[in-house]
Amino acid sequence: SGFKAAIKEHEKQKIVLEEQRTAIDAKLKVRDEEKLAYTKLLQQQQAAHQELQEETVRIGKIEAALAMLADEEAEYQKIEKIAGSYGEVRKRLDALVLKKSEHARLTAELSFAEREIREIDARAEMTRAHLAALQKDSCEKEKICSTIRGRLNTGPELPDTRLETAVNLRLHEITKQAATIGARLQQYQAEREKIKKDRDTIEAAGPDGVCPLCRQKLGAHIGDLEKEFAARLEELEEKAVADLAKQEKLTAEKSAIDSLVPSLETLRTIAERLRMLVEYENELAELMTKRSKKAEEAKIHATASETLAYDESAYRAAEMEAHEVQKVQARFTELGKKIGQAVSLKQQRSDLLARTTQRKEDLARLENEIAASAYDPAETTKTEGELASTDQRLRDEEVAIATASRDRKFAEDRIIEYKRAQDEIVYLQKQAEGLRDEIANLKLTRTLIAEYVIYLMQVVRSRLEGEVSRIIAEITGGRYEQVLLDEDFNLLVRDIDNDYPIERFSGGEQDDIAVALRIALSRYLAELHQVHESTFLIFDEIFGSQDEERRSNLLTALRTQESRFPQILLISHIAEIQGEFANTLVVEMGTDSASRVREAE
Repeated sequence: SGFKAAIKEHEKQKIVLEEQRTAIDAKLKVRDEEKLAYTKLLQQQQAAHQELQEETVRIGKIEAALAMLADEEAEYQKIEKIAGSYGEVRKRLDALVLKKSEHARLTAELSFAEREIREIDARAEMTRAHLAALQKDSCEKEKICSTIRGRLNTGPELPDTRLETAVNLRLHEITKQAATIGARLQQYQAEREKIKKDRDTIEAAGPDGVCPLCRQKLGAHIGDLEKEFAARLEELEEKAVADLAKQEKLTAEKSAIDSLVPSLETLRTIAERLRMLVEYENELAELMTKRSKKAEEAKIHATASETLAYDESAYRAAEMEAHEVQKVQARFTELGKKIGQAVSLKQQRSDLLARTTQRKEDLARLENEIAASAYDPAETTKTEGELASTDQRLRDEEVAIATASRDRKFAEDRIIEYKRAQDEIVYLQKQAEGLRDEIANLKLTRTLIAEYVIYLMQVVRSRLEGEVSRIIAEITGGRYEQVLLDEDFNLLVRDIDNDYPIERFSGGEQDDIAVALRIALSRYLAELHQVHESTFLIFDEIFGSQDEERRSNLLTALRTQESRFPQILLISHIAEIQGEFANTLVVEMGTDSASRVREAE
């Protein structure tokens, strides 16, 4: 009820303030109309002042321009003659420009002709060097040809081009003659041997013997035969000596002619180079002709340049004079335009003076109207302040009403929440009574289950320890006989007088322990689930780190399990253990990259 009374009081105060604000709005509306008329007069006054100032400035600028025009008119008359001479000056400059262009052309052509002459001279000098070298080759050729002719015992009637053929023919003749002489010498030698043989036969036969040639008794003819044999041998010896002398002469001549082969090679090389002689002579003549033409062209260009008589300094002076006169002409044109504007400026000044007089009259009228206006800015400011104060008080009342309404709504919501919480407390109290018995039952059940789990773990651990110990003893040949499991089922193996974790043992021993544990687990699970039928075990690569003895022990241990596991499958890459099994299947890669299975023999 307190919130409702406060809200009602604030609403009454709000109505009073709204009525006050309506009255102030009406008063401000009248003030706004007066202010609008007053503001319009002020704007007109400001615009008139602005226009008066602008027109006064323009009048000042026009009067300054008119004052300057008097001086510029005098300057205009002074430069009129100079500005009028621009056409003549420009004409002289254009003529010099044409002359400069022609001079540049002639100079460029002269320079080009001189450069070509220098290039021709360089090429001609190179050609002369080639001709000089060929001249030396020609002299060398004459010497070589003279030497060859001397060796061949021939004169100038044998042309140079036939020298190599003549040398080859002479070599062929010498070879042929040497072969003939060699054959005759062999024939002489055979005849000498035959004569000596016949003479020896006759001497052995004696006067009473029979001639081997005519088959008659030698008798007194034996002396004549000996003389005949001696004469024949002497004749053959003389012929052989003569032929040997000829052979030596031919050999010497062949050696002399063979020594000409390098000279013939040189002669061929020189002849090949001398083929260029005519080409170089023609090229030199052509170059000299071109040089004469270019020299004539250069002379013509030089004469034309001298006749042109171009003077660069005169061109520069004319160019500068034209530039200065052009500037004067531009100034003359500019002054002419300004002087032509004087009449227009005077008319503008007269019009502006008339408008400024009218502006002053308008400003006096506006000042009188502003002074007679009923608008009071202070009164308007005061009324606006009252309106702002009333608006602020209205906002305060609205805030107070909203705050009171919000507080009232909050209180009502809290009351509803309190009632709901009270109902929930009653419900939860009833529910808690029912849960206390359930909690007691759950605690008892958890305790019983935990105790049973501990019992089961002890039984399982004891069974597994015994089974693993028996199997590991079989595998290791009695080396390790006892295995323990801690509370976390981690394996400990007894070695001599202490228990060790499996990490302490070698890789092969760890494999043995792992196999034993798996067999024990398989047997325990089979008994636990009452599996009495035949079942099987599968092992994959359990021999990887075993030596031969340990593999044998492991196989023996596996065979002891055949009563419980009649079928044991082993997968291995070790070929040596294939003979340990009743059946062996080999998996191989085929030629088509597919796996093939075959039974080992």
